Amino acid sequence: MGHQETIFLEGGEGDNWHWRNRHKDKIDPVFEATQKLGIKPRYVLEIGCGTGWRLAKYAKIYKSYCCGIDPSFEAIKEGIEMLRTASVHRFVELYHGTASNDINETRPSDLLVLGFCLYVCDPENLPKIVYDTHNNLIDGGHLIIHDFDPEYPHKVPYHHVDGLFSYKMDYSKFWLANPAYSLVSKTIIGNGTAVWILKKDIIAGWPLEQLT
Repeated sequence: MGHQETIFLEGGEGDNWHWRNRHKDKIDPVFEATQKLGIKPRYVLEIGCGTGWRLAKYAKIYKSYCCGIDPSFEAIKEGIEMLRTASVHRFVELYHGTASNDINETRPSDLLVLGFCLYVCDPENLPKIVYDTHNNLIDGGHLIIHDFDPEYPHKVPYHHVDGLFSYKMDYSKFWLANPAYSLVSKTIIGNGTAVWILKKDIIAGWPLEQLT
């Protein structure tokens, strides 16, 4: 487990992040982007799900079966109660965990959301995250990344915990290096972030060449 992952999962910063952001308006460019493209998922996995408020939308509108993972125990606890009140708890499961350790424990998905979490992941864990998400996402499914959209890769001090960093880059490039992935859309958000939607299509990415 990397240093940043440990601080978020066991050192309390996951809970602190939750308390700092829980009352912010839930403007949801991720859900809006999928609606615009007509994506109606059957199985959704979201990493960095918070209380599962976004997953509750997919469950309510599309009857999607959803799984969420978040490093904040308090967010997961609050989310379980919220989902029960919203009567969608049968469709949504929430787990306390992280992107680099818990993706393999979930069922395959046709929509996988990396919800504003990659920028605080340990860089050494990124290859494993790419590998695990690729294995979880079914062929023909969509990967969504919501994160910072800088001009070039760089890191800045993480303002809330000394010794941690925010790692900013176009994370879609990790998946787009694989020809099985193509960029479907990119929505630039006014706060310096963006939403990328990628599609996984192994046959299109690796076409059979006829030998002559």
